[in-house]
Amino acid sequence: MVIDGRAIASLDYWEQNARWYRLWVEHGNYHEPILHHLLKHIQPHWRVLDIGAGNGTLSLPLAAIGCEVTALEPSSAMRRLFFREAWRRGIGHVRVDERSWSYISSCDYSRCDLVIACNSLHVCEEGMIDAFRRVLAMRPRNIFVVTETGGDVLQTCADTGGYALCWSNEYEMQSPHVYHSLAEAFEHWRFASQTGARHFDEHAFASRLRISQGHWYLDENVNVSLHWWKDSENE
Repeated sequence: MVIDGRAIASLDYWEQNARWYRLWVEHGNYHEPILHHLLKHIQPHWRVLDIGAGNGTLSLPLAAIGCEVTALEPSSAMRRLFFREAWRRGIGHVRVDERSWSYISSCDYSRCDLVIACNSLHVCEEGMIDAFRRVLAMRPRNIFVVTETGGDVLQTCADTGGYALCWSNEYEMQSPHVYHSLAEAFEHWRFASQTGARHFDEHAFASRLRISQGHWYLDENVNVSLHWWKDSENE
């Protein structure tokens, strides 16, 4: 699905997209390999900042093992998903910061043990590179970034910022969009691509969908890269 880059960086986009995000998470396994790698390298007592925490897919499991987690999520609709999931899991000890990353100063969460940015830096208003530089300026002991684009550029920034790459992993996976009905699929496509009815070929779009267990799926393959950096200047 082609999503307008300017739209996805706006808070209004996530206010409206939350309901489709919930379906995508609940009917997919996008975060399973990410969480697997994350749990192998984290320590239970760490102070963690999760930038763009969404529904808490990463924040809540870390809190469950004893991490002191702050979930940064400026969208009220996404926060409602977060609190719903926290209630479902019986987790009530996660701090939620409602500010966007652009309004966080380097001293707010200085010297965290870990900063996480899972597909969130590219949706910051300032752009992915400047958003990542602000992470570096905060001097966390470790940085974990998940991205589908721009990993090489981030590595250059990390090198100049005094961070050493500890490990990285790249893989391709299927990440389908999921809908309750064909009408809902049409609605999301128009919304996400910022197109009107005149530019929308419903027949061509419907031909790309499949039905399984009462849901409509738009299959999509994505290339995911994981990067873990460590502060080499203050070890």
